[in-house]
Amino acid sequence: MNTPSITNLLAPSLTPMVSFDPNNVEHRNAFRKFLASGKQDKSLRFLLEDGFRSVPELMVHRMAVAGMKALDTLLTLETVERAPVTARPERPAFAAV
Repeated sequence: MNTPSITNLLAPSLTPMVSFDPNNVEHRNAFRKFLASGKQDKSLRFLLEDGFRSVPELMVHRMAVAGMKALDTLLTLETVERAPVTARPERPAFAAV
């Protein structure tokens, strides 16, 4: 009979649970790993918060919101950095000869 050791059984409970933060690089890397493999990172355990059915659903939602905020910021910066378009300056009239 193959019985897992107590260390293997308790290993997931030894990893602290944290709230998923899309601004945290480690959390984003865990999200990338999940997208690539379909498996959650074993070094990070995320809390399932109210309103979500699963941790992956929460992660996708938070990443989408963060992406939209980043896009809004980028678009705002683009409009601020661009100089306003003004009318073309008039050319001086040439004297008729």
